[in-house]
Amino acid sequence: MKRILPVAGLLVALSASLASAQTSTEIVDRMLETFESGAASVENYLVVQEVMGFESEMYFEKEIREGRPVFQLRSSSTGGFASDLDDDLGYTDVYAAAPELKEHSRYGGTEQVDGSEVHVLIIDDLAALDLAPTTTPEDTEFHPRNGRIYVDSELWVPRRMEFVGDLDTGGELVEVTSVIDLQDYRDDEGMLLPYRTVVRMDGLGAAIDPEMRAELEDLQRQLAELPEEQRAMVEQMFAGRMEQMEALLEAENGGMTVEMTVLEVRVNEGPPR
Repeated sequence: MKRILPVAGLLVALSASLASAQTSTEIVDRMLETFESGAASVENYLVVQEVMGFESEMYFEKEIREGRPVFQLRSSSTGGFASDLDDDLGYTDVYAAAPELKEHSRYGGTEQVDGSEVHVLIIDDLAALDLAPTTTPEDTEFHPRNGRIYVDSELWVPRRMEFVGDLDTGGELVEVTSVIDLQDYRDDEGMLLPYRTVVRMDGLGAAIDPEMRAELEDLQRQLAELPEEQRAMVEQMFAGRMEQMEALLEAENGGMTVEMTVLEVRVNEGPPR
């Protein structure tokens, strides 16, 4: 018996390890299956949303990448003014990164997020995935370290994404944590979309030096002194930057929170007119 017990213990540990690795892959596959099934009849969609008091529009079109559907951002506007486009897939970034997610994540059991049971995927090397926070201050660069993705056990959609890394402010690295909560999922022509997204970044206070803060506050004073029509025009033209500036200046405990609420989703109606 003394010789059998160590072997039995080793087999149990090995089986548990293999089960965890398999579970991580199964979670991602199930999430992908749900997304691709819902997206089958969707060729494009337009999201009208409110971000910190401003109304914005984002138009996405389906394209196939490595045999899988993703939705690429084709146009974006805030307050009626066009915004700069990045290689943005919106919340579907996590689906586009599925092969890397399966390879570089491990299963972390189940937890509760906003009252829903979720499966936890732990990412020890976030740099291996093409995922990053959606909101960072201008003139900074985020260097990812590790993260977690929380997948709803019933809807099979991401409920929360957490990213930890260093923010390069141009000579100094500041540790920041970004938490993205995807809430109020609704069915639009079979595709589940989050109607409320809350992004919080902690640690940004250390990234704002006194000189930068003074410049931002001075800019705010100058804007306040402009005639109402001119001020409204400037705020519309530079809405995205204004939002970040105000959020940074009003941040408490070094954090910045941005909330996005979807007002309307138009599916398969083509680009905005």
